[in-house]
Amino acid sequence: MIVCTVNMLSQLEDVPAGVRRAASLVAGALRDARERKLPIPAGTHPLGDLQIMVSEPSLGAASALPFETHCRNIDLHVVIEGHEAYECARIEDCRLSRAYEDGDDAALYESGAAASHRIVLGPGDAVVFFPEDAHKPKIQPAGMPVDIADAPEGSFRKAVVKIAVGGAQARKLE
Repeated sequence: MIVCTVNMLSQLEDVPAGVRRAASLVAGALRDARERKLPIPAGTHPLGDLQIMVSEPSLGAASALPFETHCRNIDLHVVIEGHEAYECARIEDCRLSRAYEDGDDAALYESGAAASHRIVLGPGDAVVFFPEDAHKPKIQPAGMPVDIADAPEGSFRKAVVKIAVGGAQARKLE
């Protein structure tokens, strides 16, 4: 897992080239949208040879959400507006609740983990989850509006890019 700003991520030499390139494309798309004063609309859009998925998801309580992992893709999450919390854990500390399904490239794990930590991202912050990183997105951060429905529409927006893992690195998580 890597946590930093999307701009910094696009410049880090020690991260996989595909991650750095995806971060650079996202940073450029967000910069262009700011300069045009036209936000990237919700939905899936081409981003070079990748896809950027922009959404305004509801946030909830960590206890109601499962951990997830992916085998074929590395996840790059970038907060555009508002704040989002994530819970992160090692796969070994999680209990499998749904075995890996190739169709959606996901395995799901029970909400609790033997050990986990929480991070909160704000505008421009990014997190990268590798296949070995169990993660739980869409958590309502402490201290933010208790009911996201009371927040103005569009007050939380995020982008997600799926970056293909090389064949040798992909593995099934069961």
